[in-house]
Amino acid sequence: MKCGRSLSDASIYEELLKVDIGALPLTPNKLAGLREHTSIRTVSDILLDEESRQIRSVPYIGPVWSARIHRYAEEFVSV
Repeated sequence: MKCGRSLSDASIYEELLKVDIGALPLTPNKLAGLREHTSIRTVSDILLDEESRQIRSVPYIGPVWSARIHRYAEEFVSV
């Protein structure tokens, strides 16, 4: 007996990867810089940024802040 529609396979991890970077605990200036100087728009984009090349191209984001941004993204998807 079938009742209703079949359930879709939902992956919480995949949904978290699609979330806008605005959900991360970044300052308004860091968010604006990322949006203005890079193509990074989602948490996935941050995690895929090889060696933080795009992130480090933003003015006032150096090695410390780029590592912090990566850590925020990793913590966000690990929930």
